[in-house]
Amino acid sequence: MPALACLEDKDDRLVVVNANTAQRNALMPEYYGGLQGALALAGREARTTSVILCGKGGFAQGRSLAHQMDVERDAMAAALASPEAAEGIDAFLSKRAPDFGKPRTRS
Repeated sequence: MPALACLEDKDDRLVVVNANTAQRNALMPEYYGGLQGALALAGREARTTSVILCGKGGFAQGRSLAHQMDVERDAMAAALASPEAAEGIDAFLSKRAPDFGKPRTRS
């Protein structure tokens, strides 16, 4: 039986791949074991900036890791351009509590 969890070391990030394609990438104890191993390795390795979870086949969003990274980048850019983000960043830089009731625009 092939491994249901595969760990890919991508230098600054670890990718835990769910390979349970027979059950449409249903989460199994072996996958959680692989995830725990990746988190432990990330805790020991200062170079690791993130642990990424994905699945084989077309069952986990059906897109490649590269495509999902592009989607994540675009979502972060949109979130950081929001009035709420501007207020949070301004409050942090001004060393004050944020007031999300009256969002500001970024200056």
